Amino acid sequence: ATGSNDETYTPIIKECLGDLVEDVKTSKNLVDSPVRLVAGEGGLDFNLERILKAQNPDFEGSKKILEINSNHELIKKLPTLTSELQKSLSRVLFEQARILDGEMPSDSQQFSKDLIAIGLKLGRSEEHTSELSHTVISYAVFCLKKKNKQTHSLSHLYKHT
Repeated sequence: ATGSNDETYTPIIKECLGDLVEDVKTSKNLVDSPVRLVAGEGGLDFNLERILKAQNPDFEGSKKILEINSNHELIKKLPTLTSELQKSLSRVLFEQARILDGEMPSDSQQFSKDLIAIGLKLGRSEEHTSELSHTVISYAVFCLKKKNKQTHSLSHLYKHT
């Protein structure tokens, strides 16, 4: 039953994200989270990339694979949204996966615009999309809080290097 869903969601997200990711795949490992980033084919470990970036600000890490949870309510709503909202939600999910990995959003202005667009456009319409808007914004806040805790807990690693 998930095969048909996989064929629906992954092309939408891949088209919306374009060159931001190496690929979009469905994951059976995700339970609560809608997405996560994993190293691409031959890609470096996230921690190794973080160390290399700390040593060389010009270092460009490899593109990641975005794994999606096809059973998550945010992913399930994608096909029902306008193409504009599909792009906004796909970008927000990608950026939130980056935040959970200890990175900052690649484009913080676009991230902010996307959150506002989702909040405004989904918040006005039907009750279920208002719940979706609340879920997206709550998830964004959760990711940012987790990022803040990671920054504080990892800061001791960089002081000794």
